[in-house]
Amino acid sequence: MKRKRITALAIVLCFALVLTGCGGESKPYDYDLSKYVEIGQYKGLEVTEFDSDVSEGELRLEIKNRVEAAGWYEELTETFTEGAIELWDIADVDFIGRKGGIAFEGGTGNADLLIGSGQFVPGFEDGLLGENIGDTVMVELTFPEEYYEELAGQDVEFEVTINSVAKLLLSIEFVETESDYRSIKEYEDSVMAELVEAKKAYAVSKRQDDLLSQIFGNSIVLDYPKKELNNLISEYKKSEQSYARSLDKTWKDYLEQDRQMTQQEYDNYVESYIKAQMDFEMILRAIARKEGFEIPSEEEYAESKMRYLAEIGYTSEEELMMDTGGLTLEEAVGKDIIELYHMYIRVLELAEESAVVV
Repeated sequence: MKRKRITALAIVLCFALVLTGCGGESKPYDYDLSKYVEIGQYKGLEVTEFDSDVSEGELRLEIKNRVEAAGWYEELTETFTEGAIELWDIADVDFIGRKGGIAFEGGTGNADLLIGSGQFVPGFEDGLLGENIGDTVMVELTFPEEYYEELAGQDVEFEVTINSVAKLLLSIEFVETESDYRSIKEYEDSVMAELVEAKKAYAVSKRQDDLLSQIFGNSIVLDYPKKELNNLISEYKKSEQSYARSLDKTWKDYLEQDRQMTQQEYDNYVESYIKAQMDFEMILRAIARKEGFEIPSEEEYAESKMRYLAEIGYTSEEELMMDTGGLTLEEAVGKDIIELYHMYIRVLELAEESAVVV
């Protein structure tokens, strides 16, 4: 399965255009970009460091989800219709949420809730601990300040009916069948390690997104070079017209049926899309030119190729060539795009190295 994780909206704008076959001619912008771009702050930006710790509740919830996905749920749970709820029980509950005695939107439903996992709003699961199966209980809590606007910081009450409880009994048979481990502890430790790595990767991705949003938000695009703008718009439209012909559709039918746009709406959309791609490229190139790394060395170019391949889900160029009919990465997307990706990496690294964590 190909991994399609892209680290920022900006890079999606650039490479989505390329991957749909609209790369076109090289766009070197070999003139003074200050006429078109006013570079803002890109060093010493403030970023929030995201927590990469994994709670016991997150671990138990992940194990529950894996057990269900593997089809072992019935074999590894014991269901009770009487008794009290304990930590890590899976409670089948019906609930009605009210604010000031009036049910609020989205507050009514049914759930299989792993008690202690933090799936629901803080206080909800804690309010069920020790309550008896089969009872209807009232859980009073206050929504967090950072919540849906109409409920943030509000006192509410949930009427919860506890239908039944299942206890997850992880067995050695499950572990040995569904993994390479030979003890429950080894299996749990491996799941925890995977969750920690995933959270770390998420934290890095969020930090990079934050930095890139600031870099491009701080900069201003003053104007667009007419030649590049018109060429890219023309290339994009030609590519889509070719796609419409491959579907054996007239352009009018394609617009109405597939795009659901009028010609004017489509023209406006394409111009806006291309300008967003050009915003990214001109700002990135202006910073790289200012810092002196617009053109990569041979070694940097080769490294950027490998990182780009990994970014779009390939472990080697040979693997890519199997999907492109023998085309190398450079043949498939163009040398200018790989150089642009090199600039993207360097600008991001520069921002990360100088970032101030708050």
